[in-house]
Amino acid sequence: EDDPQLVIDGMKAKLRRAGKQDTRNAYAIGCQLIRLGRYEEAREWLRRAQGRRSAFSVPSELVGEQLGICNAKLLADADACFTAGDYQGARESYARFSLGLGSLDSKRFAVYLRCACVYSKLRDFEDARQAVLLSLQADEETDKALALLDLLQKLLRPGDDASIAGSASKRIERQLDGYVAKVLADLHEKSQGLTE
Repeated sequence: EDDPQLVIDGMKAKLRRAGKQDTRNAYAIGCQLIRLGRYEEAREWLRRAQGRRSAFSVPSELVGEQLGICNAKLLADADACFTAGDYQGARESYARFSLGLGSLDSKRFAVYLRCACVYSKLRDFEDARQAVLLSLQADEETDKALALLDLLQKLLRPGDDASIAGSASKRIERQLDGYVAKVLADLHEKSQGLTE
């Protein structure tokens, strides 16, 4: 038990020999991977334990608790990338975080809205708009999403006069920068309450 990797290797070997999925072993592997800080991999093993019913099932509350630990860490890492100004890293981290999330968890954590904020910071306004539309479809933080959509549409459809459009675009981009930083800070604060 002092060496989580040794425990993981032993359990994986046992699963290979048995030729079947034992939910207790999958759960234990997931827990050991959490100890090693390998949250994405841990989440996959925990989902295996969650998705199977057998005589040796692990109570769903225990699996859910460990999945919550993984989700909290992965989301916090993605939010930290955003806060640090690593928007490319944040985009990749949110994508990894969202893999395999159910629609309810996706809505709880406002994944599409977070992605829209990242795309906005990357100046990929069309992808940001598409992410906001997905956010609205998923009913994620509707008020915030609508306000963000309004700013994005103003940027994507500037006025007829090019000189006016240029100065207006710069002003709207500054508004957008401030707004997405506020939205992400609000979402981060809200998600901390959801994952504790």
